[in-house]
Amino acid sequence: MPNQDGGLLDRLKVLRNYLKNQANTPIKIIKQYPIAHQNQVKKFLRDIVHKDGEGVVVRNPATAYQTGRLSSALKVKKYLDTECVIEKILPGKGKYVGKMGSLLCKTKGGAMVKIGSGFTDVQRKNPPAIGTSVTFKYYGLTKKGKFKYPVFLRIRTQRDLCINRYDWQNPIFAQLVISLNLVLAGLRLGLKNLQVSEKWVSDDYSYLYKGLSINILKLQALFLTKKINMDNTQQARQNSIDSQIRPWGGLNYIANNALRDIPREVFVPEAYKNLAFADIEIPLNKQAKMFSPKIEGRLLNALNIKSHETVLEIGTGSGYLTAVVAKLCKSITSVEIDEALSNGAKEKLNELNINNAQLTAGDASQGWQSNDFFDVVIVGSAVPEITGRYFHLLNVGGRIFVVEGKGNAMTAKLITRISEHEWETEALFETHLSTMQGLEAIKSFEF
Repeated sequence: MPNQDGGLLDRLKVLRNYLKNQANTPIKIIKQYPIAHQNQVKKFLRDIVHKDGEGVVVRNPATAYQTGRLSSALKVKKYLDTECVIEKILPGKGKYVGKMGSLLCKTKGGAMVKIGSGFTDVQRKNPPAIGTSVTFKYYGLTKKGKFKYPVFLRIRTQRDLCINRYDWQNPIFAQLVISLNLVLAGLRLGLKNLQVSEKWVSDDYSYLYKGLSINILKLQALFLTKKINMDNTQQARQNSIDSQIRPWGGLNYIANNALRDIPREVFVPEAYKNLAFADIEIPLNKQAKMFSPKIEGRLLNALNIKSHETVLEIGTGSGYLTAVVAKLCKSITSVEIDEALSNGAKEKLNELNINNAQLTAGDASQGWQSNDFFDVVIVGSAVPEITGRYFHLLNVGGRIFVVEGKGNAMTAKLITRISEHEWETEALFETHLSTMQGLEAIKSFEF
């Protein structure tokens, strides 16, 4: 009702009265649902997505009729993201004649996907080259396993690509890359005296710095020596937050302060000290690894831990995340199957005078017995499938962070207990972690 005064509900009332006298009209009024709090929106969105819908629109019902994009209306959607490599550039039609219309890409798992939206005019005129790796978002899968509504997000950087191309557990290679990052960070900070080795990088690694538009005397990298200058550790911590955590969705200011304030390098094994702030999962032993900084930031952002809340952590590991969470919450109970890791973490927490963390050695892969209830549960390794065993330990309003899946098909999820018998699951991002010790051959994992 463009010419009708009043807000949305007022205009719909007029329309409804009008339609009473229009027996054969094709016009149908879409039911409007008033909302009182965020959980209602989440539940409604979940129902719509389950019925193959894309999302919902939340709007101010008092707003007068307007055309175009509205500041009073908000689109709410859920989506996942993943990467693919461009196989073919398809020509555009209509207004995109003479430009790129869409990209035909292949994912790591071999699935083909055609991406036709999300591009700027500049990108359509000068599309990324065949062989380029890109990130796209999508809204679940169809019954045939196809990506629903794929939308281009960004071109993956050379730094992202090298993570997939080489084994980051090789300390020599990882040390090379962090050296290059430090050189660039030094240039940004105006540090003219950042020193690196005189050994040139081999041709196989030269792609790491090809294309850099910074004109310096020589871009050389450390390869076999250990001369990385990490005297300014505090700056290295901040750089990790600015260049890894925040760009990947770790936007919780309080959590990021805790990540910066707790000395990550103290918890890193001696062989990997120079890689304390690298974007890798640092090995602790043959099975356990530290989360990468961006995963830590993303999970803390999703959990949004409050100072009055209690936390259960499954898998203490190095103890770094335990220490960070302890700074955010009232108390944390952390369980680790490897007694040596648990004892080592306990020593480091004691050195930092962290006294609200209770560390226990034990096997929690089959569940954990406790008389206490928790507001947050963090599962530090991947589980094959979630079916429900830890739920009874969670307070209403509590959240669980867990990575579910097998092989390369793993998804980080946030599970929220919204009532005594009702749960909400949100897919956060795709990733890959080691499977929890004791569950390697088990098909499902019960909370």
